[in-house]
Amino acid sequence: FFISQKDKTDLKTVNAIIRVVNPPIITLSSDHQTVLSTDVINLTITNNGGAANKFTLKLLEGSNFSFMGTTQIYVGDVNKPVTLELPLDSRKVSEGLNTIPFVISYQQEGGDSVNETKYLSVAVKKEKADVSFTQIEPIVTNKDNVLKMAIRNKGRALEDFRVLLTDGKVKARESSQIKLGNFKPGEEKAFQVPVFADEQPGIRSTSFSVKWVEDDVEKEEDFSVPIVISS
Repeated sequence: FFISQKDKTDLKTVNAIIRVVNPPIITLSSDHQTVLSTDVINLTITNNGGAANKFTLKLLEGSNFSFMGTTQIYVGDVNKPVTLELPLDSRKVSEGLNTIPFVISYQQEGGDSVNETKYLSVAVKKEKADVSFTQIEPIVTNKDNVLKMAIRNKGRALEDFRVLLTDGKVKARESSQIKLGNFKPGEEKAFQVPVFADEQPGIRSTSFSVKWVEDDVEKEEDFSVPIVISS
């Protein structure tokens, strides 16, 4: 450094401390390219750079993905590949190709804290209940009715199976939820709902939802069912 003082020029040496940091280079990978509504994936965290200590992992708020049973996972020091079992909840995510936004936090060399968002592409596949609805007899427009239906399970066993009438025109007069219990493969069950049909005569598409439990997690699916309404 040169310092000018009037007509005199002095040459002085200044010692500066420079800290060189080797930053972590973090990548995420999964053994699942497709995830179900609720699933457990093996997530591998790889570090090809400097030290990453006190490593934590969470999901970006508002992403509709979530962990089951926790909001954040503490990993510790990531200096070599680490594989975690992550219980992932995708029930609020649209079916198809999605990206999971992981927010990672760690301390790098020198003690500085770092936050990054890493994205992992996956296809979300919704489990479906393989059931079919049949109307037992027509209902009459603009009056109180009892909607009588049958439902058949054409797929796997479904625990704690429930049917909900969610339509805006064919409205339940009492509880809209019908509990049918455990539903065996090939089994057919009948149910009835007191309704008021605020709809024109004809064959009308009516909205139902079904809910059931798999591996202690509740699943849900919507159905559009043709209903005959007479005058």
